[in-house]
Amino acid sequence: MASTTSDSSYPLSIKLDVPNGEYYLTTFLPGDEQAMLDTLSIDSVNHNLLFVPKPYTAEDASFWVNLQLSTKIELLAPVTVQSRNEKYFAQEQSIPMGVIRHGGPEGKFLGRVSLTPRVGTALVELGYYLHPDHQGKGIMSIAAAALLGWARDVFGVRRVYSSADCMNPASGRTIEKVSAETAVGEIVTGTKILKWEVVKVVPGRKEESLSRTWEWSI
Repeated sequence: MASTTSDSSYPLSIKLDVPNGEYYLTTFLPGDEQAMLDTLSIDSVNHNLLFVPKPYTAEDASFWVNLQLSTKIELLAPVTVQSRNEKYFAQEQSIPMGVIRHGGPEGKFLGRVSLTPRVGTALVELGYYLHPDHQGKGIMSIAAAALLGWARDVFGVRRVYSSADCMNPASGRTIEKVSAETAVGEIVTGTKILKWEVVKVVPGRKEESLSRTWEWSI
């Protein structure tokens, strides 16, 4: 059960233990729009994200950053883990932490790791993306593990789900690593048919594809 003791001492930035790099996990900040637009306009990033439109526009980025800034205020207002947990699971926006930056807590936006609640359950879905220039360094698995620890301590999150398209084995390896490092007890794995609901042209992609799934407790 989540704690009912008042606690507002949680950090809003975490230095990630990435060798030879100044990488941080933070909340969204005003001014993130352009770097997010640049990242989500890269085909290799955009094509692997189910709910991100193509083209991704400046208006899309502005709307999303403003939404995350207002959500951050709303979800961090409660003063106990239990009350934050209840507020978080009563809505549909991602947890107000998870922006990956380089150079400092206010450094350049590079990507995102998100935990989105499934309303009516105690389950969160893990998702992520990262600028290609910073891939291949193990950043995402480190960031995801850090976010899960923060979400457990600050919002009382206990159960996680994630999936990866079978055509994206690198993403699958990331989830395997994160789940192995953070799971308490059994990791439940499976497969499902993924329907690509956002209309965008991706060369060689069908409307449905096979995905691997993971579910575990933290």
